[in-house]
Amino acid sequence: MFSRVLPILIAAGLLTGCGGNPFATAPPVEVITDPPPEVPEDFIPEDAVSGSVESVALAGWAAGAGTIRVAMDAQVLPGVAGDFTRDAAFDVVDGAVTYYGYSYQASGENRKAVVLVRGSGGVKAAIAMEPGQFANGAPDMYHAGGALYRADVFRRPSAGGLFNYRGTYAGLLNVGPSAGAGPGSLAPTEPYRTSGTALITADFTRMKLSGGVTNRQVVGAPGHPGLPDALPDLALWTTGIEANGDFSGVVYRGDSAPPADPLAQQWTAAGRYDGIFGGVARDVAVIMLLNPITGTAVWEQGMIVGACTYSSDGSCP
Repeated sequence: MFSRVLPILIAAGLLTGCGGNPFATAPPVEVITDPPPEVPEDFIPEDAVSGSVESVALAGWAAGAGTIRVAMDAQVLPGVAGDFTRDAAFDVVDGAVTYYGYSYQASGENRKAVVLVRGSGGVKAAIAMEPGQFANGAPDMYHAGGALYRADVFRRPSAGGLFNYRGTYAGLLNVGPSAGAGPGSLAPTEPYRTSGTALITADFTRMKLSGGVTNRQVVGAPGHPGLPDALPDLALWTTGIEANGDFSGVVYRGDSAPPADPLAQQWTAAGRYDGIFGGVARDVAVIMLLNPITGTAVWEQGMIVGACTYSSDGSCP
């Protein structure tokens, strides 16, 4: 779930040029609300991105903290909420970027859940995955979700313009190796991790954004039975940015290898994404849920958290 404690930002009027009314208000920017084409009628619901995660104590979390408190409806915690312990074995690392891993398991016979957390400036995000224990892959037998947090009010760049956010993607799959000693086939599992390179472009003149993830792989591949070493590219279909810096949209999966003619690439609606901007568009955080491999019951909870890397007005570092 979003951790939204911020008021809606009211955009100030822009000054007009000479001879006009200096206090005239700029015309409103139309926000895209219609979904992209070819989304199935039985597509996953919009609230599936936050999923089983009810809350994450992101406000007080700092990089590398020993624990993080999570409330998750997943038959993992003895109470409504519990402290997940720092577990570097689940980190996703790309150079100087780290998505910090945490885990919780009551005993070797109980379900194991893993959480990834990252912050940038005034935004933070977390995703969680419990891959399942009984009838793995069946509906509702795995538990996943995510949360977003924004510490400061989003302010639209006064001049609008284009802003890029290039960085690292991290994800968790609802499949993985045994994580305990349950009897026979009833042992719990822990999730495989995924990684990739992300690029998001935001147009703060027209209040739209789009993006994608490439170079996707299962972390540590090869060696993951039944999974390809490389995963398909993802596209975050164009969507509107709300006045408070929130956005939501549809994730598309590239179902064919990039051909010589990029227009021949086959794209399939595979999931949904939610996100927030912080400050004067300084940082972005995105969480998503998608089916990464066509024709399978594999699901992936993913995230992108990072700072602006380019802006048309030169305000990004």
